Amino acid sequence: KNDLVIVAGMINKHKILPNDIIVYKSDSILDSAALGLSVNRVRRTDEKKVIVKGDASFAKTEEIDLKQVIGKVNSRLPLVGRIVGIFK
Repeated sequence: KNDLVIVAGMINKHKILPNDIIVYKSDSILDSAALGLSVNRVRRTDEKKVIVKGDASFAKTEEIDLKQVIGKVNSRLPLVGRIVGIFK
């Protein structure tokens, strides 16, 4: 939470691997200030689905469709999101 993440858009979504951190369109209304985006770690993949779970989440794993994936997180800047939020 409050980290600024640098994301590389996905060209080949079949190259998503366990432990990658991805950004995807979420159906949850609680995610990322109504943008509908979520950032989570990949637990497993198959031909059409990705199983994700947040590192600090006690929630169950979530199954998402590969079509929902926007990109992979390349790097993150801890707490910078909090500073950016001040200027919104």
